[in-house]
Amino acid sequence: MAYKILVLKGDGIGPEVVGEALQILKIIARLSAVDLEFKEGMIGGHALDTSGTPLPGPTRAYFEPLLGQALSAVRVHTARLRPHRAQGA
Repeated sequence: MAYKILVLKGDGIGPEVVGEALQILKIIARLSAVDLEFKEGMIGGHALDTSGTPLPGPTRAYFEPLLGQALSAVRVHTARLRPHRAQGA
């Protein structure tokens, strides 16, 4: 059985941090004989800049069956508010 890990690079934890963490996880998995399955997704500001929505369909489609709940009610700030929120206001 593989453990599924959704990798979300972006706000706060940049791609360089996530990349190093993945390398460590892969080493631990190999040494422990644990099967890990990684899937990359987008969320937050990075997703908003790239796809126009903070919670893109593919990321949502991955989460919903695992959580057993629709995420359609999740609301995240829009691009118009993003600079204002980033300043801590």
